[in-house]
Amino acid sequence: MKKPSTICCALALIGICGGQSAAAEGLRLGVLAGVEQWDMDISVPILNRSDRLEPSATPAIGVVGQYLFTAESPTERTMLVGFEAGFSVENVSHTQGFDVADIPVDVEADIPWSFDVLWLLGYDFGRVSAVLGGGGSYMGGELTASGAGLSATDENTHLGWKLTPGVEIELSESSALLVRVNYAIYQSKKYTGALNTGISSTNVDIEIAPRVFDVRVGWIYKFGSGGLTGLFGRR
Repeated sequence: MKKPSTICCALALIGICGGQSAAAEGLRLGVLAGVEQWDMDISVPILNRSDRLEPSATPAIGVVGQYLFTAESPTERTMLVGFEAGFSVENVSHTQGFDVADIPVDVEADIPWSFDVLWLLGYDFGRVSAVLGGGGSYMGGELTASGAGLSATDENTHLGWKLTPGVEIELSESSALLVRVNYAIYQSKKYTGALNTGISSTNVDIEIAPRVFDVRVGWIYKFGSGGLTGLFGRR
């Protein structure tokens, strides 16, 4: 899904929906699922060689916990402020050819999980709320480079930043649909590999910089908003 079309859809939903409030102060728990697109810049600075790994779009699923506070804003809309912690199970496993000093190397990337801690800020427009999240993201994974002349493995985590605009659509007093776009960029990290030319072996630094863009849809349960009987009941 393209970014402009996602934003237009969100604005249309805000314009169409009105009336009752989607906002609810307190603890919320939910699940999110969607499709994500990762890419990684890989470079060997000493050889002035770089390339990009672009795995195919893959599904992902995660859980989130939120705590929101509500307050009146200068615009007389209800303002939402809070924080979120989320854990996501990724499904990225990709192998791609990469040339280092004219030596073919296979680079395999595996990303099994990520963890986020985000600040949330938004406005309640009635039955739809617009919320922007931003904060830190921690990614676990492994990248292996192997071939005739190079061997190295990166088993380190990568720390990064995530930005996530989204809309929340009220389904009942205690539940809501969440539609979200996520973009995260992670720190560039170096690890050392051994480059064998057949005559000698030289240690070289390999740099990796992951990024991800995804669209997710989920369901949020709002505690303290009518209990389990409010899951499907209207106000």
